[in-house]
Amino acid sequence: MRCTLALSLLASLLCAACSSGSPTAPTVLPPFVPAPATPTGGPPMPGGPAASSLVFSAVTVSLSRRPPSDDWFLYSPETLAITETTGRTGLTVQTIRVFTPSGMNSFDCPSSNEGQVLGLRVEPGQTSNLSPRLGYCMPYAITRSEESQVTVHVAFADDDGRLGAIQRIIDVSGCTLGRKPGLITCH
Repeated sequence: MRCTLALSLLASLLCAACSSGSPTAPTVLPPFVPAPATPTGGPPMPGGPAASSLVFSAVTVSLSRRPPSDDWFLYSPETLAITETTGRTGLTVQTIRVFTPSGMNSFDCPSSNEGQVLGLRVEPGQTSNLSPRLGYCMPYAITRSEESQVTVHVAFADDDGRLGAIQRIIDVSGCTLGRKPGLITCH
């Protein structure tokens, strides 16, 4: 019964559309635009620049070949000391990226994965060397050739949730392994 009713309704709609005498333009729907994401709880993110001020205190980079084939060069922060300089508010390191002009950022731990918050705390006015805290989970740059510079980028959130970032370019042009295996520190 329902099927017969549905078919009758469909047939009458088709006949009405065909008998109107003039062709109708196809319906054009506007493109789909997803609604903006809305927070699902908690206070709204504060605006403005971070209240913390972060600086690099010391940065050294090591250069090694990536086993097993030794076809890749690996640049990794050996020392990555950062200091919160205001003394008024602390911060939490969100991400660390290490890259070269022709290389790519890489990592060996899920906690270093791009987009995952590292959660490394730096207290107001304090210095923290992140390299020993991250150990083998420290992100690094990997490339097919030796490079002249390495960039280290640290993103953070201050205690009020405001975001900031610092970046340093390290000149490693004089740091070379040649065809030798091993590890050297580039200053």
